[in-house]
Amino acid sequence: MLFNTMRTKLFMLILCPLLLWGGPIQKSAETTIRNQFKQAITLQFDKYQLPPDIKKDIEKEVHQSFFMDQVYLWQIFRQDSLVGYALLDNVRGKSLPITFMVLFNGRAEITSSHIVKYRESIGGAVSNPQWQKQFTGKDASSGFSVGDHIDGISGATISVHAVSKGIRKLALLARYLITQPILSANENQP
Repeated sequence: MLFNTMRTKLFMLILCPLLLWGGPIQKSAETTIRNQFKQAITLQFDKYQLPPDIKKDIEKEVHQSFFMDQVYLWQIFRQDSLVGYALLDNVRGKSLPITFMVLFNGRAEITSSHIVKYRESIGGAVSNPQWQKQFTGKDASSGFSVGDHIDGISGATISVHAVSKGIRKLALLARYLITQPILSANENQP
């Protein structure tokens, strides 16, 4: 167990940022965003530093920690109008991270969710688009309980619970983000 925890932390601290920034995970995420919106859009990518008090409140409500003190954020523009957000984060599967992304409209309602990178040998059924569709239309006030609001998957119990909590976590963060002047607050803008 200690090895798995150390391996996960090593991956998250060193390898995950390298894979994302300009790498295959970022490209995969941006392709998914563009396919979702179909029309001409502009993406603005940033590493969004989680405000400590908001991070703590969300973690307490969901009973799941963020992997890092930041998430990856895309603001999605059509012409000059902000039409949505995409948030990418990781949750811990049985022993390895599951990288997932949630797309939101301007009202912080989920328009889609996607597993960007699944690393475990079992439980990958959470990547199934049919299973992912049950999150569409949900927001921070929706139910995310597995068995009540979210279907379980035999053989993927850990992944189902982890991803469902992770998506709820990002829905709560999206609700916060729509009230914030993100563009003016980010220091990493190009």
